[in-house]
Amino acid sequence: MRAAGFTDVKEERFDYVEEHTADAVIGSLYSAARLDALTVEQRAEFDAELRAALGDGPFAEEVPVKVLTGRTAAIE
Repeated sequence: MRAAGFTDVKEERFDYVEEHTADAVIGSLYSAARLDALTVEQRAEFDAELRAALGDGPFAEEVPVKVLTGRTAAIE
């Protein structure tokens, strides 16, 4: 950023932990995966096996957040 003319360049970190329920984890998986090829019965079996493997939770996710800021001269 300095090479592009920014000054007062700072990097801040705001890490936090997000807790998820088993429903949220499974919902994310369903959202991201292509499960439309499964029959209703296969989905039910997949869901049951996944819940058995995961347990009840909660599940902690460490979320690293990095913010890079800088200033530029005012444009007149």
